[in-house]
Amino acid sequence: MYAAPFSFLETTVIQPDGSQLTLYASGDEFYHWVHDKDGYTVLQGEDGYCYYAEKNDMGELVPSPFLVGKTSIADTKLKPWLKISKEKYDVRRERLQPLSRTRGMFQPQYAS
Repeated sequence: MYAAPFSFLETTVIQPDGSQLTLYASGDEFYHWVHDKDGYTVLQGEDGYCYYAEKNDMGELVPSPFLVGKTSIADTKLKPWLKISKEKYDVRRERLQPLSRTRGMFQPQYAS
């Protein structure tokens, strides 16, 4: 597995009502997330709409009640750059790391 960190990869998301949002993806091969131009993390709600993320009492990212494109961030107490915890990131990395260690395993072998 070959990958590199990326940030602010622009994408257009179409909401269920047909409206369009310009959002960005950032991350790496182990974790990536979607956010707005100011770094506020965005999650899709059960209704298919994009909502700004917040952390629940257990520290997990969940959709807030605030719709992206319909909410003034200044009127909320939302924080930018919300991501999963370092512990959860490390679990993902450990789970996926063995895949990268086998990358040479399936390459052709030549006799000398």
